[in-house]
Amino acid sequence: MIEVKVRLSKKVQADPALLQRVQRPLALAQGLANHLAVRVAEQGRLATPAKEYKAKSRGYVVSKAYAQSVGVAKTSWRSSAAFHAAAGTKFGSFRVSGGLWRGLRVRNYGTSEAVVDFGGSSLGSNPATERGKTKGGKERSRPVRVRNDTKGGTVFRQSKVNVVQPTDAEQSAMVAAVARWTQNAMVRVLGAEPGLFWPDGDKQLLQRILQIHDGSR
Repeated sequence: MIEVKVRLSKKVQADPALLQRVQRPLALAQGLANHLAVRVAEQGRLATPAKEYKAKSRGYVVSKAYAQSVGVAKTSWRSSAAFHAAAGTKFGSFRVSGGLWRGLRVRNYGTSEAVVDFGGSSLGSNPATERGKTKGGKERSRPVRVRNDTKGGTVFRQSKVNVVQPTDAEQSAMVAAVARWTQNAMVRVLGAEPGLFWPDGDKQLLQRILQIHDGSR
């Protein structure tokens, strides 16, 4: 199970008023991130269809450390498709070693917005990330790690797929969450009757968001 990390800037952490202001954007982003961890990383269902792994190519080579991390016995393969089949990668998940998805996070963006992206670093598949030498000329004791946001960018450039892109139904669910919060505010402030609530979009995502923040405060 993928744990979504929540990161707050020092400015927001130090100010209760700012922390309160970002609660709703963070709830939307965290709910979506938890949803993506299942839909994409586990099920391989993308908002934008991905191209199949290349079955015909001049060969596909990964670093020794990367091969070991995914449990395959060699570094050189006849194609990308052959490597990913041997590694047991679910198509569309972009989860081979798991390093990218372990970096899945939510963070505030300023004081009124939040984003879903990838933080930290993990092993890269490129043989160029093998140990090599430091800038000072010394042998590295371990393979070079690659920033996960760089990995996410590489996936987008090569596959034209944004793995954290919400579907239309998920966007509707986030709008429905905001509508629910607004309805709760009207009840609380104006003393209005709650009335009926018929949400659109992905019901599971809506439930995830409202479990994080129900709009009662």
